[in-house]
Amino acid sequence: MYERDIRVYVIAMVGKVCDAEEILQDVRLAMWKNFDQFEQGTNFKAWARKIAYHRILTFRTNRSREARRAELSREFYDSINNAVEKVVEQGPHQEILSQCLQKLSTEHLKIIRLRYTDGKSVEEVSRSIKRTVTATYRVISRIRESLRKCVYAHASIH
Repeated sequence: MYERDIRVYVIAMVGKVCDAEEILQDVRLAMWKNFDQFEQGTNFKAWARKIAYHRILTFRTNRSREARRAELSREFYDSINNAVEKVVEQGPHQEILSQCLQKLSTEHLKIIRLRYTDGKSVEEVSRSIKRTVTATYRVISRIRESLRKCVYAHASIH
């Protein structure tokens, strides 16, 4: 019943559908193994998201070790988790997000498509747009923040 919600949550947290599918397999298995720990009458979606969140952290840690890259801080993932949970709890905002995406400049829309639609890494995006990796992280962060504000503004109107 909540499969779609959990899938949207995981994709939003990791950005790549192929990675999300791998994580979702782990989440389903963990939920199945730990279902006896779920307390009837409590929020099942919150319980499932908590399991997903921990599987995402494990996935990122393992991926980081494999790639020998510096792992982003747990606080970063906590803040992303909190933001995504708020949006997921408010219901579907796909139409609002589409409207907000249309307001982006051509360059910013290209960056978002490269990163999230095409699933390119930040390093690949930075090469495509001829910016440093640090500058690319910053611009993606600013774009995401402007999209977040736009979605919240539209959601509060509707």
